[in-house]
Amino acid sequence: MFWGIEISKVPVKFTPAFDLHITTACLSAVAKDTGRNVLQVKYDGKTYSLCSLKLNATEHSVLDTNFEEGKEIEFSVSGNNTICLTGYFVDSMFGDEEQGEDDEEDEEEEGEEEDEEEDEEMEGEEGEEDEDEDEEEEEDDDEDDDEINAELEQQILEQALKRKAQIEADKNKQQKKPKQEEPVKQTTPVKPATAPAKQTATTTTPTKQTTAPAKQATPTKPVTPTKPVEAAAKPVAAAAEKKKPTSSVVTLPSGLQYEDLVVGTGPSPKSGKKVSVKYIGKLTNGKTFDSSLRTPFTFRIGIREVIRGWDIGVASMKVGGKRRLTIPADLAYGRSGAPPSIPPNATLIFDVELVSCVQ
Repeated sequence: MFWGIEISKVPVKFTPAFDLHITTACLSAVAKDTGRNVLQVKYDGKTYSLCSLKLNATEHSVLDTNFEEGKEIEFSVSGNNTICLTGYFVDSMFGDEEQGEDDEEDEEEEGEEEDEEEDEEMEGEEGEEDEDEDEEEEEDDDEDDDEINAELEQQILEQALKRKAQIEADKNKQQKKPKQEEPVKQTTPVKPATAPAKQTATTTTPTKQTTAPAKQATPTKPVTPTKPVEAAAKPVAAAAEKKKPTSSVVTLPSGLQYEDLVVGTGPSPKSGKKVSVKYIGKLTNGKTFDSSLRTPFTFRIGIREVIRGWDIGVASMKVGGKRRLTIPADLAYGRSGAPPSIPPNATLIFDVELVSCVQ
């Protein structure tokens, strides 16, 4: 039979006439307060919390709680909303008629149990006979299994012996093959040995030809006028000295390298003064990233208006000179580079011409 009640802040006490089973607790349809509402029950002198409900969050809770008939129950709500409880009374409410029916059912069940015991005794005897027969069949099956296992083991052993013999035969074949190939390997180095001999012969012939012109040059020795020769040698030496800087690369302690392509004849720049240069800048892969060949670029040298590599490399130039500067990254744009043209840690190569300088 259905049972229901509404519980608010005012406690509700009652004593159920039958065993009571509570299944559901939910907020009332007119609930407005958004605070927490705790359903409590006092039973056997102790207070318990059955569930906690909250508007717009948990508004319903499924319960499975039984209360014994004849014991006082007190429900209350801790909160501002009303909670509705629903459930039903259990079978004890149906009275003595069902109790009589239960007694008849118990007698029938006792009779059925006795019949089942007799059936179990008969089945037990038949089961013992079946077990004996099963044991005999299992013994026969075990013997058959042993015979089959023995045959399988014999077959596996034969296959393993055949496999082992095949592996040994393959090994013998592999050992024989390299012996037949060895003479071929020995003959191959003999052929190239003759080629170098021919090459050495050809290299010796130029030496004979070079010695012949040396003998023909001997008539020049008796020439007595040594002084004019020395005078002529001096301009040659002077010209050689002028050309030396154009092919030599100088490496400074800072890591900067420079090569004078043309040595200037004008003055050198002074620190803090303006200089004008024409230049072209390239990466080590040959890619040009900047140039000022038509219009000279002007800056004050030595005060860090440009990268350090320029302050160091241009300071020792002379007006009219051309120099190739190879500047490491720490004297140029360092780890950060100058994106997108100059990548990080890039070594830069500049061809610089010193156009003018202020004295």
